[in-house]
Amino acid sequence: MRHPRLMSLPLHGQAVLVTGGARRIGATIVRHLAAAGAEVLIHCHTSLAEAEELAEEVDGIVVQGDLTEESGRQRVVSAVQSNGKGLFCLVHSASVFIANNSTHEEDRQMLINSEAPQLLTRSLIDELRAVGGSIISITDASTDRPWADYSAYSASKESLRDWTLAVAQELAPEVRANCIAPGAILPASDEGHLVDSIAARVPLGRWGEPDDIAEAVLFLSQARYITSEVLTVDGGWSAARHQP
Repeated sequence: MRHPRLMSLPLHGQAVLVTGGARRIGATIVRHLAAAGAEVLIHCHTSLAEAEELAEEVDGIVVQGDLTEESGRQRVVSAVQSNGKGLFCLVHSASVFIANNSTHEEDRQMLINSEAPQLLTRSLIDELRAVGGSIISITDASTDRPWADYSAYSASKESLRDWTLAVAQELAPEVRANCIAPGAILPASDEGHLVDSIAARVPLGRWGEPDDIAEAVLFLSQARYITSEVLTVDGGWSAARHQP
């Protein structure tokens, strides 16, 4: 007999996949989903050591692969299919955030941030449909008013958002799809000098935390009557940016 406490967990026994799940926001999402009872597949590309350590912590499964390559995506698909439980939630968290500096890097951002999630999802449609699953894409709160010098990044995240909202219509009612648009959550390595000035422009007066994004993922994973929506998690920052 299963322990009553385990059976009371909202995602008990459900298979979920988090791409880019080894570090930063992705790792926090993994921890929250696992704490809710989910059986988490942790995708990573180069962060294998971190992924393995996290998998030991949450009793998860690591699957390594370059999502921009067919062979890498196939390893992820095979790992999902081998569990025989379908896929309750697919979280597209893997991302690259860099300033414009070369055509190669611009192309790479579009591949990782937008095209790879679309191709991976296409290969996992049957697993999502089998359990009435959902897709959650991590986009960005700045896509409506992109930052200077980050046009390629913003374009890739806008593309991911538009695709997610469209595919929600195409896959309904069997599969839901939504976006989470983070604001200032974790500063990039070159943003240390901007931390205080950015926080001053956020109505809630601070940067967000990875937990804020992970809690939103957990909510949307269970929100059975929400699809084709963007949940902005930015402390009111984007609304304030639109004020005259």
